[in-house]
Amino acid sequence: MARVCMAWRDLHAGRNVTTHPASGLYVQTDSSGGVGNGVTHVTWLEVGEFAVAASGVSVNTMQCALFENGQIEMRYGQINGMQGAVVISGFSRGGSTTVPAIDGGSRDLSHEVPFTTTPEGTGAGITLAPDIRPILGAGSAFSLTHTMNALPVGTLLAAVLIDFQAITPGVPLPFGASGCLQSIAVPNILATAVAPASTWTSGGTTLPLGLAPDAGGWMDAVAWTQGIVLSLDPSGNPSTRSTNANKLVFGLR
Repeated sequence: MARVCMAWRDLHAGRNVTTHPASGLYVQTDSSGGVGNGVTHVTWLEVGEFAVAASGVSVNTMQCALFENGQIEMRYGQINGMQGAVVISGFSRGGSTTVPAIDGGSRDLSHEVPFTTTPEGTGAGITLAPDIRPILGAGSAFSLTHTMNALPVGTLLAAVLIDFQAITPGVPLPFGASGCLQSIAVPNILATAVAPASTWTSGGTTLPLGLAPDAGGWMDAVAWTQGIVLSLDPSGNPSTRSTNANKLVFGLR
């Protein structure tokens, strides 16, 4: 079944009614736009967490808008709870044993919003996934293998950018496809790996960072990686596309 996940966490819609009387879960359908333009709003207003018994300690507001044309908007307001643990946000169109659901990749919602997704395989939905996080104590040097998925037809060149600095929010790419942003500061690029697109279609490539993670001072250091693709559209015009940005934190595991 198709699923939309605003914040995969054990929330409690009635937890904060003492301090926030209007808090709760609300569902409303607006059909005023006529046939084909309806939208259903599902709103978590000032809700708390099940594990936090005191009212008003964890207060979180978010809204999912389900449009009749198939579009989905995930909107977030004040989020001052749900800290210190993994919270999953996303959606799946669903699948079956013969046509499984596709993993759309991960994003850092504190960095890359707003953004627009596209159906898998249309080009703008390319993703970049590292195999591991940078682990201290693994040796004097190491490499990260990045896999780029769903390259668009007509791709000429693919590159991975790595830096210690990110752009917040991202900036539009020159000749960029709709919704594609550059999330890494180009003047300060630490390293790149450039390869013809044909070499990226099977299992990714190994990208040496050229760092010595066993040296002192690397604990909790943060690096960012992002893929950039140059392609030609059916008319022969150049187009640049970007993947999601990956936040890599150096640690012991």
